[in-house]
Amino acid sequence: MNECFGNRIIMADTAIMFPNERRLRIIGLVSFFALFYVFYQSLILFYAHEPMGVLIVKTLLVSALFAITMWEPTRWMILKVRASMPRQENTVKRKILVAVLVLSYAVLIGFLRTMLEDRFIWSLPWKEPSFFLPMIGSNVLFLLVEVTLYESYFFVQKWHNSEMEAKELKKLNVQMQYDSLKMQIQPHFLFNTLNALVGLIEVDPKRAVTFTKELAYVYRYLLAAHNSKLISLEQEFLFTQAYIYLIKTRYPDGLNIDIQFEQDQLSPYLVPPLSLQMLVENAIKHNIITRARPLRITMSLDEERRMMTVSNNLQRKEESAKNGTGLSMLKKKFELNNMQGLRVYEDAATFAVTIPLK
Repeated sequence: MNECFGNRIIMADTAIMFPNERRLRIIGLVSFFALFYVFYQSLILFYAHEPMGVLIVKTLLVSALFAITMWEPTRWMILKVRASMPRQENTVKRKILVAVLVLSYAVLIGFLRTMLEDRFIWSLPWKEPSFFLPMIGSNVLFLLVEVTLYESYFFVQKWHNSEMEAKELKKLNVQMQYDSLKMQIQPHFLFNTLNALVGLIEVDPKRAVTFTKELAYVYRYLLAAHNSKLISLEQEFLFTQAYIYLIKTRYPDGLNIDIQFEQDQLSPYLVPPLSLQMLVENAIKHNIITRARPLRITMSLDEERRMMTVSNNLQRKEESAKNGTGLSMLKKKFELNNMQGLRVYEDAATFAVTIPLK
C-alpha cells in the first residue's frame, strides 16, 4: 500500500515539474497566440487608417491563425515521427528528420501565410521575396522552441517511466524475495530441514556440514536478492541447486532433477534473481510428489536462442490453483528488464516455462 501511494506522489511531482502532452499543447497554443497578439498590437499604430475596433479584431484573428498554423502541424509532425521511430537507436535519425520537416515547413508557411495574410487581411500589396526572410527566420525560431519543448517533454516522460519501472521492479524483487523466504520459513519446512540436519549430524557429520552450508547459502542469497536487477545465470543456478539440495531431504525418492547443460555454459547470461528457483519451487508446490509418482524437473538451455526452459511432468494437486500469481509476477519482472519472450506451455502430461536470457 505504501509503495503504491509513493508511486502516486512521484507521478504528481513529475506532473508539476513538466505538464503532460495535453497541457503542453494548450500552453503552447495560448503562448504562441499571446506572443503574436502582443506583436501585432504593437503594429496597430502603422495601420491607423482603419478603425481601432477593426484592427483589434483582425489582430485577434491573425494571432489565432498563427498559433494554430504554427503549433498544430509541427506537433503532428513531431508525434508522427516519434511514433514511427520509437526505438533508442533511432534518436539521431528521428532528430534529423524532424529538423528537415520543421525547416521546410517554416519556409513554406513563411511565404504562404504572410502572402495570404497581407493580401486578404491587411490589404497590402505583394512583397519582394527578400521581405519574407525575416518572417521565415521568426518562424524557424518559434518552431525550434516548440521542438525543444517536446524533446524536453519526451525526456522527462522517459525519465519518469524509468523511475517508475525501477521502483516497480524493486517492489517485485522484494515481493518475490518475501514469498520465497516465507516458503522457506514455514514451520513444516523448518521442521523437516532441521530434522534432516539432526539426522545427518548423527550418521554423517561431513554431509551435515555441507547441508548447513547450503542452508546458509540459500538464506544469504534470499536476503541479498532484491539488491540486483539482474544476476549471473550461473549464480542463480547455484542457488537453485542449493535450494533443491534442501528440498530433496523431504522427497529423497520422489524428486528427480535432470540438468541438460554444463555449469560453465551459463556464465555469459543474466536473469532476474530468484527466477530459476521460483520455477522449480512452483513445480514442487503445485504437483504431487511421492515414491510411486515421482516428479521429474528438467532444465534445458538453448544457447542459440538465448532461452532456458524448466519443465516437469504434470501431476497437479487438486487443491492447487491452475494459474497463480508467481508466474505473473515473474513475467512482469522480465518485462521491466526489457526481456521479452517468457512463454508458458501446458498439455495433459507436461508443464513448461521458457525464460529469455540476457
